[in-house]
Amino acid sequence: MNTGLFEQLQRKLDEQEAAGLTMTEVLTMAAPLRRLVNWMLRQPPVTFTDVMAFVAEDEGATRAMLKALMEKGIVHSVNDAEVLRYRVQIAPRRGRPIPLNIWQSLEEKIQNEQEYLP
Repeated sequence: MNTGLFEQLQRKLDEQEAAGLTMTEVLTMAAPLRRLVNWMLRQPPVTFTDVMAFVAEDEGATRAMLKALMEKGIVHSVNDAEVLRYRVQIAPRRGRPIPLNIWQSLEEKIQNEQEYLP
């Protein structure tokens, strides 16, 4: 296998931003947005009216909050029977890289365990 190609692909994947929200991003958000996102995570897709009632702001401020979250790819709109709803998009967890010497590591582990067997 060409490890140069694998390394190039891995670098490209690392450079790409994950689609959706990571928990680190939630922690670094401004308090009003963080509160809204935390609430939306615990709800089924919500309507604009639901969001406006939760944030207790006027229509303009509520639209601005939703627009900011949508531009960042955190909130997505969902058409549900002609009613526009919003939901939070969670980014998929990134897997851990598999070491290239995995077989060697497994063999060493097996040998170490066999040394301790009677």
